[in-house]
Amino acid sequence: VLQKIVQLPVPSLYYGETRLYPTEPPSVDTILDNILPNVFNRSPASKGLQHASPLVRYTTMLVLSAVFQKYDKVAQSMKRVIMTLETSDTNSTATASENWKKCLESVREGLRRRVPEIQTLVALHKQTSTKMAQQQDVDQDELNYQNQLLQDTAFRLIRYYQEFVPEALMESNIDPGNFIPADILSVKPGTLIHLLKLFLSMPDFNWTSKSCK
Repeated sequence: VLQKIVQLPVPSLYYGETRLYPTEPPSVDTILDNILPNVFNRSPASKGLQHASPLVRYTTMLVLSAVFQKYDKVAQSMKRVIMTLETSDTNSTATASENWKKCLESVREGLRRRVPEIQTLVALHKQTSTKMAQQQDVDQDELNYQNQLLQDTAFRLIRYYQEFVPEALMESNIDPGNFIPADILSVKPGTLIHLLKLFLSMPDFNWTSKSCK
């Protein structure tokens, strides 16, 4: 239900029935509550990522993925408002565009404070990698598929952090090179795509700092 609520389309930002944008954007809290409701803020979302049940961890990551996708749509809509206001040469629209810019930045910062710490996701990603290597249960294929799904979903979410709140990754002092497996030829195409997209968004990353087989 929460995921469906988050995935609701971005409403019109016009002022009432007009084709004009208001000088003042909606409140930051109102926008944030439509991207990531406060009931599912950092604390409950972190607990979901650390839950003993793989299904709970997976569902939590799906909701957070929907959150970042919704933020992207909201940000694009707000940027269109800013661009439209900036094309007008009046003092009032100049002030309005600055108001919308400040609002967008506040929304992004608010989102960063509401989502779990990225270290929680990195720990989950590492945990699934370890389980795939060490699991000795009878139904090995099913367990490996389960962990592969969790690992891929966690990595996709880490990539969303890098794309939309990159300072979360920079401030964590996480070495991105640790995401590169020793045997890169064993990486599945879907996982490899997420890996490449992450590093392509990090121009300062040194590709030669980690050797692979």
